[in-house]
Amino acid sequence: MKRTPILTLILASAALHAQAVPAPMEVTAQEPAKIWTQGYGVGNGRLGALSYGEFSREILVLNEESIFAKSDIVPREGAAEGLKEVRELCASGDYKKADETFRRKVQSNKSSSGSYQQGGLLDVQWQGLPPSTSFSRKLDMKHGKAQMDVHFADGALKTELVAAPSTDCIAYRMTCSLPKGCSLTLSLRHPDKKSVITPARDGWTLQGQGHNGGTRFENAVRAQVIDGHASMDNGVLKIDNCKELLVLSSTKTDYNSRKPDSPLKNDLGVLNRNILDAASRAGWKKLEQETAKYFSERMMRCQVDIGDTPAGIAQKTTPERIELVRQGGKDPDLIEQLFQFGRYCIIANTRPGALPCGLQGLWNPDLNAAWRGCFFLNINCQMNQWPADVTGLGEYHRPFLEFVVSLQPGGEKFARFLKLDGFCFAHNVDCWKETYYAGSEPEFSASLMNGAWACAHLLDSYRFTGDKAFLKKSLPILESNARFIMSWFQKDKKGRYVSGPGTSPENVFRVQDKTGKKFNLSVSNGCSHDLLLGREALRNYIVACRELGINTPVLAKARQFLPRIPQPAIGEDGR
Repeated sequence: MKRTPILTLILASAALHAQAVPAPMEVTAQEPAKIWTQGYGVGNGRLGALSYGEFSREILVLNEESIFAKSDIVPREGAAEGLKEVRELCASGDYKKADETFRRKVQSNKSSSGSYQQGGLLDVQWQGLPPSTSFSRKLDMKHGKAQMDVHFADGALKTELVAAPSTDCIAYRMTCSLPKGCSLTLSLRHPDKKSVITPARDGWTLQGQGHNGGTRFENAVRAQVIDGHASMDNGVLKIDNCKELLVLSSTKTDYNSRKPDSPLKNDLGVLNRNILDAASRAGWKKLEQETAKYFSERMMRCQVDIGDTPAGIAQKTTPERIELVRQGGKDPDLIEQLFQFGRYCIIANTRPGALPCGLQGLWNPDLNAAWRGCFFLNINCQMNQWPADVTGLGEYHRPFLEFVVSLQPGGEKFARFLKLDGFCFAHNVDCWKETYYAGSEPEFSASLMNGAWACAHLLDSYRFTGDKAFLKKSLPILESNARFIMSWFQKDKKGRYVSGPGTSPENVFRVQDKTGKKFNLSVSNGCSHDLLLGREALRNYIVACRELGINTPVLAKARQFLPRIPQPAIGEDGR
């Protein structure tokens, strides 16, 4: 049989699709955001800003990655004994009592991670403008910019928003081509009444702290009226006849990623002033250019083309196109844009040396973020990393890897409290890196395998990079996690090593009591989720030792232990 070279097939396929081109990396709308999740966010990995794209009143949300309330971790005394009791109840098949006992003797409703919090809201209010003839907004993912355009009969108004990566500031520019320019006011606010906002001649300084003794921060906002007349009146900056305005924001905190409980002693005001001075000297054009260069170089590392959308559909706004797809329409370019939006979020929401991307990224308008906006290790943080290495953004995986390694002290403290060996972690964590069973429902809080799942990324990354230096740095937590697995998994009546009590996060099973009443429960021994992660954790430790040429007593034990963790079974219904 004659074989066709693969390259020939590729070239033939390319010829068939010679006219096809990847979709523009843009999200568009012709209406303002009604809720913040419809806003367009920009970020440089440390700083974030989100535009609601409203007119004639605009709201800009200003964020910094490390502004967190302090966590409130209250372990329940006697939890180790409670876990043993729950395990025995599960082994006897009394799952309802096991659930009740876990809630009463192990789980702590008083424990909670600190919420990710915002760094200020900038209000922009225009006055006296003529009726608009058109309104549109756009997120340009390729160049890292959010934009709003308003047209009038005799001119236009445009706003542009970037998070400059090198200069490390937020920049918001407004230009107006109306004959007399436009009039507007700017003001800065924060929902925490304890925050202090101090007006200056050309802006404001906002000083605050995360709740419960959390992160101390300062946000300095400076307005440069390039063409217009400005005056500060009772904390409100009033600008008349404005044709060009540049607003710069820099936020610094006292967060110490190496030792979260030892805040940095830096003068936040000096740090902000240095950044804003450099940004002022650079001006809008250079800030825009450095942002565009940074994003385009990374966004263009990976392109996808699965076909072309008809021009009549491609010209519609993103919400309109989403609605067409909901109704069964075909829009391959929209799929491509969604793919690239995921990559854009990776670049915007973290960077080398920064914290990893949390549950909802950098963008948050609230003091109490949805699900606290922290780092969920029962899948969400992992999901945020999945597109990184495989789409040319491997360096954006590294912040999560460094974060995982840094969790070892807190995870070992947790394991000791439970009278277990090694390192383990509950389902979420904030920037303070402490842990305990938290939340109101065992179905998401009862798992102890979250640390194992997070540690799996250390080997996943190594398989892409071959970075033995980082693998060596990761070995202590991989070994500590292996020790935990071998203390947590215990022999059942068949001589197998199984976990318990635990849960497959956010899953339940149905149990019927003696009266025939059915209950949704979640706590059991030896669930497939635990078995898979336990096996993977030991395999990864064995592989790491082999790659590094290391032989340890823990390695010898892991090799003997691994074959006795059962493979997940197939249920009677095929699951």
